Amino acid sequence: MNKDPNKNVISDDEEKDKFYDELDEKASHKSCCTCQTLLIFFICLLFISTGVIFYLYWQIKKGDIFNSLPHINISKDYQAKLDKPEVDTNGDFQLTLTSDDLTGLLSEGVSTENFVLKDINVSVNPSNVLVYGTLIKPISSKVVITAVPKVENGKIKFNVTNISAGDINLPAVFNNSISGSLSGLFDKKLATFYENYEVQKVVLENNQIFLVGKSRR
Repeated sequence: MNKDPNKNVISDDEEKDKFYDELDEKASHKSCCTCQTLLIFFICLLFISTGVIFYLYWQIKKGDIFNSLPHINISKDYQAKLDKPEVDTNGDFQLTLTSDDLTGLLSEGVSTENFVLKDINVSVNPSNVLVYGTLIKPISSKVVITAVPKVENGKIKFNVTNISAGDINLPAVFNNSISGSLSGLFDKKLATFYENYEVQKVVLENNQIFLVGKSRR
């Protein structure tokens, strides 16, 4: 019995078409699952991100450390102390500035390009100086700056070791710029003083800072 040679050809073509149709159907189904998975992933990511942002905002806004801060008056007496420190016969002096004096010195605020701090209060302890204030930029929050004073080239410089907003420590990238801003503000306020006196040592005690040095005259 003779077979039609075209019959097998047609059958093979049909099998190939069927095979590719099945592949297309599987690929389409697989692609649909991938889109759904990605959608679920991004929705979960959105919820997690929102939760983290809310948590950080809540921690920053707490500002519990301000509850224990005593009321500090802005003093203007520091200017008289800086104008005429008591100098002995050898030209040595020891100048005492209180926490109130430092608050007066920093009353105009601390500002950099990306950081603006107002309403400043200062507290001094034997380890460091704490600068409390209201952060205006980059966010609105209560902030505490921890700084350690040192002497460089006869002037007071500040090394900021930590900046906290509420219960969150801000990135250390801010520390250097705030150190420069604090030091620059002191340079400005003590400009006349530095022309006549050289600071050689800084001593911290509770609520006061002692500047020890020598007259330039």
